[in-house]
Amino acid sequence: MKKIIIVLFCLGFLNIYLWSLIIFSNIDLAVYFLDIGQGDAIVLQLPGQRPAFVMIDTGFDKSASALLNKVLIGNRIDILVLTHEDRDHSGGAPFILKNYKVSALVNNGLQNIKETWKMVLESLEDRPQIALREGDKILYGDSTITVLNPGKEVYGVNNNANSLVMLLESLGVSFLFTGDIDDKVEKKLLDSGLLKDVDVLKVPHHGSKYGSTNEFLKIVNPEISIITVGQNYFGHPRDETLKRLANIKSLIFRTDEAGGIKIYLKDDKLIVSSL
Repeated sequence: MKKIIIVLFCLGFLNIYLWSLIIFSNIDLAVYFLDIGQGDAIVLQLPGQRPAFVMIDTGFDKSASALLNKVLIGNRIDILVLTHEDRDHSGGAPFILKNYKVSALVNNGLQNIKETWKMVLESLEDRPQIALREGDKILYGDSTITVLNPGKEVYGVNNNANSLVMLLESLGVSFLFTGDIDDKVEKKLLDSGLLKDVDVLKVPHHGSKYGSTNEFLKIVNPEISIITVGQNYFGHPRDETLKRLANIKSLIFRTDEAGGIKIYLKDDKLIVSSL
């Protein structure tokens, strides 16, 4: 069952302070979509006696670091996930690995030897690198992250199509993180039967017209859609994609318009606020 959505944007300073006392303590689950321009940098706070922090992608450079200080406890990142090698997703990883207490690196195991990835491996030092594929899971307390893509058959050297796609299920709500997949991968996921109705969708590939097909959106049916996007020459997000999201009556939030976005669970309600 969908949770009630409360949208809290454009609060005055005093209101922000007062609300922070009321609703930002004792958070059960929180997901932060950082505003780092064109790229992905997402932080999951998984509930538990000791909250776990999972960072999905890093953006192009070290610009996420200033924002991380707002959401982390200290400088601890339990798992750093790189969905694929493109620099707008993994370019900041060397800086994060050098300057934060990262326990492990997760990727799709398909890295090509590019300059960015060489820097990632050099910065990893003796920390484990774990390759995950379809069916693998990350478990923490009441939270489960299930990998849906890539499967046994991969898409050659197509970084975007080989993006890690992950489904987070925690405390009765669900988030789907899609990297930069396109309509071909969406069809594969549809044919596999792995997709399900979710509460929140990280819109594939920054709102590219080649993703978020009608068939895909009909199944995942997100109540909230987040587009991580900045100034770009691709035309992201494309009008076609925005129309398809509007047609399913999904609430659309864009980091280029709203800035950083925080979605968290409080008293069995999903709350959306500016970061």
